[in-house]
Formats: sequence, structure tokens, C-alpha cells
Amino acid sequence: MRIKNQLLLLTAVSVAFLTACNSTPELRKREGFLTTYNLVQKVDDATMRYSDPVGLGLVKQFILSPVKVTVMEFEGKATTQEQRDAVSDYVRDAMVRALGDKYPFVTEAGPDTAEIRVAITDVYRKGGKLGISLEGEVLDSSNHQIHAAVASAMSKQAYTGAWNNAPVFKETIDGMAKVFRQRLNEAQATQ
Repeated sequence: MRIKNQLLLLTAVSVAFLTACNSTPELRKREGFLTTYNLVQKVDDATMRYSDPVGLGLVKQFILSPVKVTVMEFEGKATTQEQRDAVSDYVRDAMVRALGDKYPFVTEAGPDTAEIRVAITDVYRKGGKLGISLEGEVLDSSNHQIHAAVASAMSKQAYTGAWNNAPVFKETIDGMAKVFRQRLNEAQATQ
């Protein structure tokens, strides 16, 4: 009986440890940032996505709205406006770096112009990794038709320092911007 109890305890401890160490990214929050969630379809536990390749393929230039950062705390500590502003600026700059050589950024709505809206909705540590959740959409600048939308979470290797300055945070944001560029290029190729 004693051995059976020890095996049960060992199993319970192992399951708890493995669960605590799980570092799979997860969409923990849905902020309500997207115009609608009716179009996005679950891709996996970390991503919901919608794409209209025809509409997206017609876009030749973008308006980039200010990036919204709704992260109010990280690991039990309040985030500062300075941190949120720095993250907003970094995400904006990453989008410009990823797209700007082919797709001009403009300030006025017009034909072949779409608005990019992005929000960083959650930042968390899980299993020693930094997790980042974002929501974003691409809207026709004239009629606000949705060309693309995503709610996604990613986690990367362990990090040190402030979450908003961690190299892994910046690598993740740069990677997300490059994926957007790739999907945009694929949509353009179908036109």
C-alpha cells in the first residue's frame, strides 16, 4: 500500500511539474480589439486568423495606426506608460522595416490603401519563456472591409531584464512583422 501511495504521489508531482514547465504559447486574453471576431478561425491553440487574399492582394500602400499596448501588468508589477510607449514605437518601427521597402506608408485613405491596426494584448512568462499575445487587422481604408485579422500568441526562449527591452521580445515582434510581409507578398502574387 505504501508503494502504491508513493507511486501516486510521484505521478501527481510529475504531472504538476510538467504542467508548470509547459511553455506552449496560449491566447490567455481576448481584448476586443478586432473589429469582429466572427471571421477569425482557430488555426491552433495559439492562433486565430482570417484572410481575404483578393482584397489583401489589391493593397499597394498602408496607413499604420498607432499601436495599442494593453499590457497593464507583468509578473504582478504594473507596467509604466513609458514601457507601453516604447513597445508601441518598436512594433510600429518593426512594421515599417518589414514593409516599407515595397509598400509605402501614407496618412490619407485612398484607393489601394489599407489601414494596419495592431495591439499587444498580453505579455507573460510561462515555463521560463516570454509569451506575447497580439491582435491585428488590415482594413480597407475607404470602406473598412476586413482584408485580414489575427489573434496570436508566441513564446520564445528565456529572457532577462525588462520584458519590453528583452532581445527575445524584439526578435518576436520582428518575426511577426516578417510573417505579415510574407503573407502579404503571397497575396500579391495571386493577383
